[in-house]
Amino acid sequence: MRKLKFWYFVLAALNTFATTWFSSYLFFLLRDRFGFGNRENLWVSALYGLVYIPAAWQGGKFAQRRGFITSLKVGFAGLALMMIFGGLMHSVIGILCAMVGYTIALLFIWPALEALVSENETQAGVQHNVGIYNCTWALAGFVAYFIGGKLYDWFAHAAVFWIPAALFALQFAIAVWLGKKKAESRELKVEDGAKPATSFHGIEPSDNGPSGASPKSHPLPGGEGRGEGERNQTSSQATAHPEETAFRQPVPPKRFLQMAWLANPFAYVGINTVIAVMPGVGSKLGLTPTEVGFFCSVWWFARLVTFALLWQWRGWHYRFRWLLTSFIMLVASFLWLLLAGHIWPLIIAQLFFGFAVGLIYYSSLFYSMDVGGDTQGEHGGLHEAAIGVGAFVGPGIGAAALQFSPTHSSNGVFAVSILLLCGLAGLIGLRLKR
Repeated sequence: MRKLKFWYFVLAALNTFATTWFSSYLFFLLRDRFGFGNRENLWVSALYGLVYIPAAWQGGKFAQRRGFITSLKVGFAGLALMMIFGGLMHSVIGILCAMVGYTIALLFIWPALEALVSENETQAGVQHNVGIYNCTWALAGFVAYFIGGKLYDWFAHAAVFWIPAALFALQFAIAVWLGKKKAESRELKVEDGAKPATSFHGIEPSDNGPSGASPKSHPLPGGEGRGEGERNQTSSQATAHPEETAFRQPVPPKRFLQMAWLANPFAYVGINTVIAVMPGVGSKLGLTPTEVGFFCSVWWFARLVTFALLWQWRGWHYRFRWLLTSFIMLVASFLWLLLAGHIWPLIIAQLFFGFAVGLIYYSSLFYSMDVGGDTQGEHGGLHEAAIGVGAFVGPGIGAAALQFSPTHSSNGVFAVSILLLCGLAGLIGLRLKR
């Protein structure tokens, strides 16, 4: 079983690389082939978020009913087919249809993959594995964006679809092999008279995953998904009693869970808006796609470092000032990043932005694990759908602002910033609620 978990991390890395590459550089393709600007790319990003909401909910339910490996195979096959379809399309409508199909197929992957990572683990083992998992997909996302611009310049538009298609096909083959290995492992245990291993909640896993288990979905890296997805809360780690630190402060532990779940969708408001307008930022600063990949991947790396630090250091647990600081930093760095007129302010702003979205995301993950109790599979679907709401509302508001006031290019940035300030007010209101 331990050997199989190595392959789950491999799948997480491959899938994050492919999805980050596609979901980020699709906007460059739309800019270069069809003349899309920030407004049009924001509308496309909003469409992605709109489809993401029901897909997240139904994808988690499918994995729960049909098994985790089955869900992986369906998802990888669907993603590969959508990339092939998109690569053959030469119209905007065709490419957008491919993106919609891609979004639906993607949500078969993350709930199942995360449940497999945490399967048969103690609470400490789950926290350890999820830490590795977070760093794995965050590293893959950074690498994909960092070298993605160079790949785009080398292979041109078609590579946006064909590179992910090859990677998804490889992942499908690995998933088929993993299904056979899990079946063989279970048969050996039965032959030896050993009781099948149980998950953290004592649910016996089937060959393809525990049909009654409760996978939690991952926010997309950019995917993010991320991937964004990009991308990562699993149900298997729910516990009845939070850690001791939770009771050393005046706010009930579940309040921290509520505050983190409020903050996380707003982080994805910022993330999906930034990714959608990055081609426009690159054009404003005179950057080629290769240079955008190099200079605008800083926040991806900052998020990776934040994940690693928060995984190892627990001093931020149940400290409202950390969550509040990260949200304030999210609003300020978002404005700074998108209004920067030179490369160095852009890079510095990304450092703060990456820290902010990393801490907010990890807070949602940790408090779901530690407070747990009610975080069942369907609850995970709701959590993921809430991230989809952020992915839809943020770019949608930015696009609408540019639609009705096209002569003021900064209006979209200010409109989304006002939305983020509303989220900050909601966070403070939750903290002060009796």
